[in-house]
Amino acid sequence: MTGLRTGGVAILALLVGAPLLAGCTPTFRPLEANWATRSELATADYSLTEQDRNFGAAQVWLAEPDAGSRRVRLGLRLRNEGTSPLRIDLEDTELEVRTEDGRLLVIPEIEAFLGEQVFAPQRTSRSELVFVLPEDLTLGDLVGFELVWAVVAEDGARLTRSTPFGRETWREARARSYYGR
Repeated sequence: MTGLRTGGVAILALLVGAPLLAGCTPTFRPLEANWATRSELATADYSLTEQDRNFGAAQVWLAEPDAGSRRVRLGLRLRNEGTSPLRIDLEDTELEVRTEDGRLLVIPEIEAFLGEQVFAPQRTSRSELVFVLPEDLTLGDLVGFELVWAVVAEDGARLTRSTPFGRETWREARARSYYGR
């Protein structure tokens, strides 16, 4: 009788939980983020230093994920510690996406850019980049993506960075919640 009860509970949990899991939004997090940080708060942090010159620091994160959406919204926070303005090079910014069926696609155009493109010296600002996936894809079809971006100083000095994001597994999410993060 105990075996049937346990089996019944497992079947009930599967029947109740399966529809919930089917509609879940996949969680993506920067691969360079601190493992213990909850996914919705995870950022990739960068020191913008090149050849002994400190331009400042940056953070990149995924903003407002939605499994059914074709839009990938990425946040960028930049702290300019230099004495001249820094500019995000939008023409050299792109999103590379990897699909569940193994395709690698490059999305070279930004649909929308919200916020400041030029960051004043000794200031911190936020911006958001929005990319649109091809018509046959949604965020739920991806296993990962990578933002390739650059900032340019007034004197032409250029810093290029790449921020990879991976889909979080349920085991990773459970481990994070188990450890109270």
